[in-house]
Amino acid sequence: EEFAECSICMNVYTEPKMLPRLHTFCLLCLETLRAKTDLRTIVCPPCRSMIPVPENGPKGFPNNFLVSRLLEILNRDRDCEKGDKSCCEACARIASEATKLPTAELFCTECLDRLCIACGNAHRKLKITADHELVDAPLGERLRFARVQDGLLRHLEAEILKGLLDQIRRAAAGE
Repeated sequence: EEFAECSICMNVYTEPKMLPRLHTFCLLCLETLRAKTDLRTIVCPPCRSMIPVPENGPKGFPNNFLVSRLLEILNRDRDCEKGDKSCCEACARIASEATKLPTAELFCTECLDRLCIACGNAHRKLKITADHELVDAPLGERLRFARVQDGLLRHLEAEILKGLLDQIRRAAAGE
């Protein structure tokens, strides 16, 4: 959950935006930072770099889709937990508020969903998900965490490479 908290407001991210140096903040926090400067640049709190603000303001910074996805997973997890065991996420998507949800016994390694036995059986029969691997729920939780970490690392690697290429292009152009 530490990846889900903005270091400016110390709350869970709302509309996470990523700066060129890969630091992420809430859109509202970036707008507040911008209001304290000349409106064309902001000072990145962690690294103190001067960051040019896009023409359309802080909303022009790229969305951090990885953090947004992590928030979705964390929110889904919070909504579905019941004591030590978690509920079937497929049932939770279609159930009314008052419905008691079945316990998840299985985990789909492709969809990253916890499933009850009935939904697991349906998952195996659907043409689109028939080739998905279903494992027991405790192992699935460890796999889910590992996949989120792996995705975060891949995203950071791609952003670092993109940043380096941008710097090389600017240097070659004499900026």
